[in-house]
Amino acid sequence: MLEEYVHPERAISYMESIFASGAIGAVIVAIAAVLRERNIRRKHKMDRYQSDFQIGQKLRDELRTEMDRREQEYQLDRQSLESRITALEKEVERCHEERRDLQNLVVELSSKAKPPVKKPAVRAGSPKKAAAQKPKGKKK
Repeated sequence: MLEEYVHPERAISYMESIFASGAIGAVIVAIAAVLRERNIRRKHKMDRYQSDFQIGQKLRDELRTEMDRREQEYQLDRQSLESRITALEKEVERCHEERRDLQNLVVELSSKAKPPVKKPAVRAGSPKKAAAQKPKGKKK
């Protein structure tokens, strides 16, 4: 005799087979079958929820790892840029100091090298030069 395979959760128990002989038994067996099916669905649903939860945890962990990696890269880049900025600021300050020194040197050398400039004397007899030297007043 060939027996049909029945999943263990769906198999009718010995008590169910006793009650199956009458109408009340049939109702009880039907209720038990419905409850069993409902429990199986719940179990599958819980398994699916558990699987989804595990997938969510895995994705969250991967996201945290990626965020931590990017944060470390950002901090390293920031540190590198700050050190470059500091070096450039020092270089700028050095250049300004050098420029000030050169300006002072130019002022010092120009004061030593040139004697004061004398204004040329204007002859009294030259009206063109006298007119050129005279400031013009405002016309009324």
